[in-house]
Amino acid sequence: MANQTVSTGTTIVDGTSSPYNTMVGGDILWLQSGNRAALTIRNLSGSSGNPIWVMNSGGLVNINSGTITLAIENCQYLHISGRGYQYCYGIRVQSYTNYGVQIREQSEYIEIDRVEIGPAGVGGDAGMSIRTLLAEAYEGYVMHDIHVHHCYFHGCNGEAMYCNHHSTQTNPGTFQDGFVIENNYIDGCGYDGIQVRYGNFVIQRNRIMDCGDSIDGTAQPGSGIIVAHEAEDTIVRWNWITDCVRGIHCEIQGTGVEIYENLIEDMNDSATKDAYGIWLPSNGNGAEITHNTVVDVENEGFKSKSGDTGGTVRNNIFAGCGASYDTDYSTDANNEEDTIVNMDFRSSDVLRHITGDSPAYEAAHDGSHCGWTQSV
Repeated sequence: MANQTVSTGTTIVDGTSSPYNTMVGGDILWLQSGNRAALTIRNLSGSSGNPIWVMNSGGLVNINSGTITLAIENCQYLHISGRGYQYCYGIRVQSYTNYGVQIREQSEYIEIDRVEIGPAGVGGDAGMSIRTLLAEAYEGYVMHDIHVHHCYFHGCNGEAMYCNHHSTQTNPGTFQDGFVIENNYIDGCGYDGIQVRYGNFVIQRNRIMDCGDSIDGTAQPGSGIIVAHEAEDTIVRWNWITDCVRGIHCEIQGTGVEIYENLIEDMNDSATKDAYGIWLPSNGNGAEITHNTVVDVENEGFKSKSGDTGGTVRNNIFAGCGASYDTDYSTDANNEEDTIVNMDFRSSDVLRHITGDSPAYEAAHDGSHCGWTQSV
């Protein structure tokens, strides 16, 4: 074993330099408790099924300054966990002026749990950014297997979590494969709770509240979850989203996206009047939207754009919404509102799931005018 302790004054851990260059899978990098400035961990590699652990030692680790407060660079098979000592979240990242945690530069096979992120400092953006970054990611590079679970995000000015290649990426075709985002608690972020792009993801069992009011102080609204830009073979399920501007926003060019069994309630935005439960502004091709419950939405419970093709919307409940569907749906000759009573329950005491004897079970709205298939 080559366990190492990182003092509060250390700002860089580099696996190519002593004493960290002897660390292998199964070793533990102990972060000494107390306040510390920004920390970069780079060039550490465990092995499949036997990662190098990064854990708090002796109490709470509070990383409370820096443009990027905790950066993970070129690391593989690393498990960062705040479970080291008597705390639910034993590692706290806050007061960042850009990103709280950033996983980048061909890092992959990373697991993160029991980390608290927020609140951000002045100008801070996403709580956690996972990116194939700039020239370090060659054309066609695939970042594999990032697992983020049981973390607490709050007070992030931008997104809580943002998974994407960099906006100035010079090498096309980069992709994120096998990402799992689950069992996280997200509260009070200015833009989206979770935004994913260019990859395949499982987003499940997250509790997301009070997100999307503004980004960087502007009036641009966000959503609890956004699946966008060539995300494919992605599952969004079993999430509970409340008190946001929009619930789930799906804007994709990829295929194989499934959104099911989510509870979305209390979407509101009095300033711009564009609060939606489930929103497909464009390119919702291939999305399967089933068995969701959408309750108490200021505007449309479900809003889409004519021209979306190849997907299915069925077996959902919309209750207490300002409108059930967008203009396309409500005015289409084949889709008068009285023909979709099985999807438009106005009761304020609606069940939070669809049971086998529900009139909404195996029933659907005909969206053929914009490419949606009829339920069977």
